[in-house]
Amino acid sequence: MKTLLVSGCSWTDPNFESVHHPEMDTSWKKWPEILAEKLELNLVNVAWSGSGNQYIYTSLLDKIVELDVNDIALVIAGWSKGCRSDFEQDGLRKNIMHDNRGDVDYFIKRNLRYFYSLQTVCAYHNLPLKHFHMLHPYNNPEVNLLDGMKTTLSNHYQDKFHDNFIGFTGEPQLGGWTMHDLLQQTDFISEIDRHPNKKGQEKIAGILHENI
Repeated sequence: MKTLLVSGCSWTDPNFESVHHPEMDTSWKKWPEILAEKLELNLVNVAWSGSGNQYIYTSLLDKIVELDVNDIALVIAGWSKGCRSDFEQDGLRKNIMHDNRGDVDYFIKRNLRYFYSLQTVCAYHNLPLKHFHMLHPYNNPEVNLLDGMKTTLSNHYQDKFHDNFIGFTGEPQLGGWTMHDLLQQTDFISEIDRHPNKKGQEKIAGILHENI
């Protein structure tokens, strides 16, 4: 059986636990497992709660190098927020939830580089790829990002992405969407925990299945 290779943040992590509701059993199937069953594929899910796009990109790259590419049927990246940064220290994975070492323009360009690089690597290996914004890529309530996004996209990457990037640019005012945008209130765990519940995970799997 061939493999579905997936990475993402807490919305994709098979071991997700609610910080706001630590007593809650969150062992329901996450969207990668549901989708793998629909596609009749083996699942390799390397998602990690709190991760940024640096981790998502490198974790997929590491697995593409490690596995036999002939056994990979599909690669999916559920991209996270652009302001997060990831690193390793003493063999442990660590992350910064809001990295202040850079401005908005830098975060926009850095993440577009990850997106384009993953697309290029998958094309080189003839690997089918689907990627999308799970969360808003550059969400910052203190900054109006539209002008910066328009400038960066038009100057560098607007025409570089294929149809395999679902919902590009991730910004509704620029014609894109995030998975977060497509969920309803009843798809989240609670008012304070804005992670998808069992119903939300099933909905995400259904949306992706329709777009593959």
